[in-house]
Amino acid sequence: MQSLPESVTCPVVVMADPRYVGQDTISDALGPDFDAVVVGSFEDLTTAVDERATPIVVVPHDLADTSGAAILSRLAQRGADLVGVLLVDAADAPRLAAVDTLAGVDRVVMRPLREGVLTLTMRAAAASRASRRLSARRSERLGNGVDQLLRAMRHEFRGQLQSLVGLSGLLLEFEGESLSDEGRDWCKRMERGGERLAKLIDDVVGYLRLAKRPLELGSVELNGLVQDALEDVQFERSTETFEIEAVPTTIRLNCDRRALSAAVKALVDNALYFTTEETPWAKISVAPLTHRGRPGFGIRVEDRGVGLKEPLRERAFELFERCHADYNEGAGVGLAVVGVVAELHQGAAWLEDRPGGGLQATLFLPE
Repeated sequence: MQSLPESVTCPVVVMADPRYVGQDTISDALGPDFDAVVVGSFEDLTTAVDERATPIVVVPHDLADTSGAAILSRLAQRGADLVGVLLVDAADAPRLAAVDTLAGVDRVVMRPLREGVLTLTMRAAAASRASRRLSARRSERLGNGVDQLLRAMRHEFRGQLQSLVGLSGLLLEFEGESLSDEGRDWCKRMERGGERLAKLIDDVVGYLRLAKRPLELGSVELNGLVQDALEDVQFERSTETFEIEAVPTTIRLNCDRRALSAAVKALVDNALYFTTEETPWAKISVAPLTHRGRPGFGIRVEDRGVGLKEPLRERAFELFERCHADYNEGAGVGLAVVGVVAELHQGAAWLEDRPGGGLQATLFLPE
């Protein structure tokens, strides 16, 4: 039999369920390689998880107050580093099979357990735990180097671009009278192109940093987050005329504030960019939403723009995808940021037609 990948005992937290295994027998059932603690409430569960480094968390699905899958999902959403084992009965299997992903659930074990199944499952979970911890240590070492590289690239690229844009401006200022109309137009185009490329560098670096850093989950008041993101949009578009309608909300959500703020800003920017009106308009709202059987909240941004055909909508959330041939100044990064924020929170993002014309983009974050 495969030996445990770490010499120390693996920490295990078990949610108590008298129908499965009692507190007196849990340690014997797992064996000496595991350091087990049994808890009886979600509050005790979170405390026990926080006190242990990447514990294996065993939760029966058919608890009295809420499902085991929902409990593991709540732990995952609050940023707990764990390996989740869900114990299910045969009746639970069809319902769980209909769910695309079970947040926080690494392994599903069918009850009643045959002899030795629990031990084999826990050893496999321990191997997953060791692999995850090793990957995290490697990623941390690699991440520090990548972050330094991104900073250096951004500094060097922007420095060279600023020099080129500056030279173009000087050429236009001091030699403009000797240039033809076409030559002056080329200088202006070089300036605009350099400014767009500088923004693209900032956007891509922001995207890469967002995609690689761990989530920093906390309780966030969404009304304040939306208002802060809209202030950033207004500051960056201070020379433009546009209208943004924001529906007030009292919802709080456990999420990464910095990542979600970047996604909201990207959604609003996208709505204002693809407009057909003289004064661009966007509307943002937040409301409870259930997506594929999972309860959560939807952040929705509507526009009255050019819309997007159905086959292209899923591609729009990929990096550097520009789905509108007539709008070639976009970098294809904004909605990619929304996509990665949805993925980091184990949520989803999609586009659909807006009644009356235009599009509505939705970012769904599960509870």
